[in-house]
Amino acid sequence: MATNIPYNINDLSQKGIMNLFQDKEISLFGFKVPRIVESLNVELQDIKIKERRTDLVFLLEDNSLLHLEFQTDYDQHDLTRFMMYDLLLHEQHKQRKVTTVVIYAAGVRRREFVLDFNTLVYRPYVIFLDEMDGDIILKGLEEKFLNKRPFNDEDILNLLFNCFMKSDILEPVDRAIRLIKVANTINETKVREMAKATTLGVIGKFLSPEQMLKLSEVLKMVDPLEAMMKIEIEKEVAKEVAKEVAKEVSKEVAREVAKEKIETAKKLLEENMSIESISRVTELNLETIKDLQLQG
Repeated sequence: MATNIPYNINDLSQKGIMNLFQDKEISLFGFKVPRIVESLNVELQDIKIKERRTDLVFLLEDNSLLHLEFQTDYDQHDLTRFMMYDLLLHEQHKQRKVTTVVIYAAGVRRREFVLDFNTLVYRPYVIFLDEMDGDIILKGLEEKFLNKRPFNDEDILNLLFNCFMKSDILEPVDRAIRLIKVANTINETKVREMAKATTLGVIGKFLSPEQMLKLSEVLKMVDPLEAMMKIEIEKEVAKEVAKEVAKEVSKEVAREVAKEKIETAKKLLEENMSIESISRVTELNLETIKDLQLQG
């Protein structure tokens, strides 16, 4: 089954990051980001690739765009795709400057990440979370809660992206459960709810729909946000199941149609109709009709 994450979950993470870090200067794992002014929902209209939707795009205080991409594995063609995204973002948004930050999940090791075409060089800022120990960071967040120490912006970032970091101990769903529990301990109500929503949204980019369902069941989805997430996750899984069923139905219909055409061709051969005429009537190719004639 496909593991596409529903766009409304993507929107939750975008809006959550916007609300958590609006009007703050943050350091995104070493990359200094000007203040976030606005989140942008971007559908790139003039791009000839399968996926035309970027992960997250924000308008920054300096009037430039921040383009965030989350990747769980490395594909050499991604760099060309991101470059095309940025060129179209630049063109479609009043020729604003675009800064792309690609965040790679654990398992992708540091490497050269640049396209060089002599007159055109494309070099996004790349963060390799394989170099961060997610187990130690999660334990530190849990200790902060136990000792009733407040969470700062760096803690919130570590909470949101922990599921992408290296882990030698925890299974993905188990880690996700602990992250949501940590988010649920934040004292300030608004920050707590946004942190929970955003953590779920980012986790949704990392876990499959089946794993997200397991997560929702284990967490027992008791508040409105979690109930909404469960509904949306179940809808997405249902859509994927429906797609698979539709494929099987289509295959069965195609088999029945082919069977009928072959039966028609056999009857026309018995009436000594030419194979060319039979091909026109049944839309079967000549080789198939010749094989039927030999089976005769």
